[in-house]
Amino acid sequence: MTEEAVHPALIARLAASRAAVLEALTERTEQDFARALGGEYGDQTLGRALATLALAERTDLATARSEALAARELPEKPLPPQVTHDLAGARHQTLSHLGTLDGVAAETLVSAIVERESALVAQIGTMLDTPAQLPAGGAEPANRETKPRLEFPVIE
Repeated sequence: MTEEAVHPALIARLAASRAAVLEALTERTEQDFARALGGEYGDQTLGRALATLALAERTDLATARSEALAARELPEKPLPPQVTHDLAGARHQTLSHLGTLDGVAAETLVSAIVERESALVAQIGTMLDTPAQLPAGGAEPANRETKPRLEFPVIE
């Protein structure tokens, strides 16, 4: 495969990976963004993991381009709009500079990004399949959104 043909394939991989991340975030609430992911992410919240994902993409791009990256602190409690905007900005930078990288550097960059995003998507699925921990006393938090349950009539 020629170098010219490599980059469109890499762009398609990035697009598919990001689409999976966005799909995993569909219908997530602010409470979900503030919830610990568990697994390899430990106590890190979904919002913070997404902010870390954007920072890692920028860091990898800077490394691939042999550039220094300005120090950047992650917000303590990132809000969903902030992290989605940050993810979009990081991806824009990656796509803008992908064509300046040689084939090996571009492949390495894209593989690292896709691997991180895939791991996060898998953990989001695991987290959401696990019920949130109730506070002491077992009462539902007052600000927690509950989805209506469907009840079907019993037909005898």
